[in-house]
Amino acid sequence: QSQHLIEPAAMSATAAGGWVLYRDRPDWADVTPLKQDESERTVLRIAYTEKFSDVHDYLRACMRADERSQRTLALTADAIELNPANYTTWSYRRAILASLDGDMEAEMKLVRGIILRNQKNYQVWYHRRWVATRLSGADGTSELELTGEVLTEDSKNYHAWEHRQWAIRHFNLWERELAYTELLIGTDVRNNSAWHQRHFVLANRNGEASGLTPDVVAAETEFALNWIGQCPNNESAWSFLRGLHLDTGLADCPRLLQFCRELLATEAGCPHLLAFMADYRADQLDRRCPLAEGETRESVATEALRLLHLLATKADRIRRRYWLFVAGDLHARHGGQMPELQEGLVQPELD
Repeated sequence: QSQHLIEPAAMSATAAGGWVLYRDRPDWADVTPLKQDESERTVLRIAYTEKFSDVHDYLRACMRADERSQRTLALTADAIELNPANYTTWSYRRAILASLDGDMEAEMKLVRGIILRNQKNYQVWYHRRWVATRLSGADGTSELELTGEVLTEDSKNYHAWEHRQWAIRHFNLWERELAYTELLIGTDVRNNSAWHQRHFVLANRNGEASGLTPDVVAAETEFALNWIGQCPNNESAWSFLRGLHLDTGLADCPRLLQFCRELLATEAGCPHLLAFMADYRADQLDRRCPLAEGETRESVATEALRLLHLLATKADRIRRRYWLFVAGDLHARHGGQMPELQEGLVQPELD
């Protein structure tokens, strides 16, 4: 039996080399255990272990009596050890801690151990947040360290990323995070979570005002293009690039089209490149942006249709019908010439 969750008050109840059931503990003789209400006609009866039933029978009794004491705090620790996902147990533990003005430093250490053994448990991460907001003098450093440790093992752990974003907001740790995302991206350029985190920081660090100022967008565009140049088939960087220009539109940044044309010379089969170029051209048409010398709306629409045709027939054939639908929609709105596309063209239903 692991002892890392057992509170000091409960240590004496653990016999050498074995576990003492609550019903056999003299200091619990005043509590009448409350059995789980299960009918004999229950379709599915769960075969709980004796220890599990014993702990939870006493837990139910204490919850009904709303006892908030050191011994019930230890009892919740035993129940959590047996089932860390039991939200009711965590809620009861928080009520006890609040009533006893509990030691939050000790609770942080305890919860850290639980998280490292149950890294994808919603309840324990929520409890960690609750404790962190009540810890005197907390600056969020421990939250960044903990999530960093978890993300080293699983860089896509949703719970760790959500907690990290909360900590950054709550403790105002914005500036330290860009360097962290750059480190993760440098380690694994395909780490979509790191790219998303970078956009989260850039967009939210100024509070209510967007942090995506023209200077930031320009600098981050070059950051993304640099990584795309090294790994063109990495969709994460392309998605980040789209996010940077979501508010202003792709066509407001001619540098994007210039880069894509240069990359096309060596990466003509890259689906992310072709799709990005098609979207850039569609944005020019949709917002009636100025075109380059010698270009017409017809020629731009034709280029976009050609790119979509390449996606449908060569670069991304598994999504053939999707790309043909996109082409049909663009053709219906902006015209353009693509004779070889007509046979397989999927016409969209327009209002």
